Amino acid sequence: MIRASRFKLPPWEPRKPSWLALAIICAGVIAFWTFHLIVAAIVFSVLAGLCLLGFVLRPREISRRQAFAAQQPKAVMCAFARSFELRRTDTLIMRAVYEELQPVVSFPIRAAHRLVEDLQLDDEDLYFDYLPSIARRVSRGLTDTKQNPLYGRVLTVTDLVHFFAAQPALEATPMA
Repeated sequence: MIRASRFKLPPWEPRKPSWLALAIICAGVIAFWTFHLIVAAIVFSVLAGLCLLGFVLRPREISRRQAFAAQQPKAVMCAFARSFELRRTDTLIMRAVYEELQPVVSFPIRAAHRLVEDLQLDDEDLYFDYLPSIARRVSRGLTDTKQNPLYGRVLTVTDLVHFFAAQPALEATPMA
């Protein structure tokens, strides 16, 4: 008997917060002490302008995402799983992709969602944060991805699931 995928996955680990703002402030303080007062004033002015721009644009982005979420049907993991051919798709990979991407957005993920346009994932976040985490959870390697038939063609969540299904397994997982 095949075990359900929810019993095979390692527990989900939340991501740690980014310390980028603290690093920028520290760089500004170091620039203030190290360089001339004018250079430090310019650095702080640019940083303050960027922070102000972020505070001004954030409500617009939140309202845009809420409007998009309101248009989406209220679905859960079961509806996500039903959108795949269950006999041909590894449920462990489906669950891992869903559980890694769901905390990023404020609406239920569907298999047809585009990674960049709908979920607002940029390539850096995808390649350095989500892909290694998903690969670790499903015991798939990220070496020789150019050999994968879906290399360079991953646009939707479905493509991401099929991409990992085509990757070689690192080690045999026990089926007990």
